Amino acid sequence: MTTITEEPKKKSTTSVHTVLQNVFCQQLRYVSCNSDYDIVCASDKRYYFNRCELAKVQCKERSLYEADFTSCGVHRM
Repeated sequence: MTTITEEPKKKSTTSVHTVLQNVFCQQLRYVSCNSDYDIVCASDKRYYFNRCELAKVQCKERSLYEADFTSCGVHRM
């Protein structure tokens, strides 16, 4: 008698955030950020007009993340 054993299926380790970011970046040419002025500081020590603008840059620089304002040299009140 021959026994066939199947290997367990691998679970996806892709986070929901990563999936959403990939979809966002694939549709980047259609993304129009609103003009809400809500400055954010990022890990590259640069300011971005709002989180949407930062998210657009993150499509090309995946290691970029929102940082505390002290990282950009300003203490936010």
